[in-house]
Amino acid sequence: MPDENLDYRFILESTKKLFGDIYPDEEFLPRSSAPVHGDDDSDSAE
Repeated sequence: MPDENLDYRFILESTKKLFGDIYPDEEFLPRSSAPVHGDDDSDSAE
């Protein structure tokens, strides 16, 4: 079980390095625009 000795300080750096090794031409966690929902009827004419 996890205890107080867990160390997460380098987890993001390690993850970014691993991702870069596997996918060298891809951006790590790219920003995306707001999702567009198909069930939004706010623009429909009634």
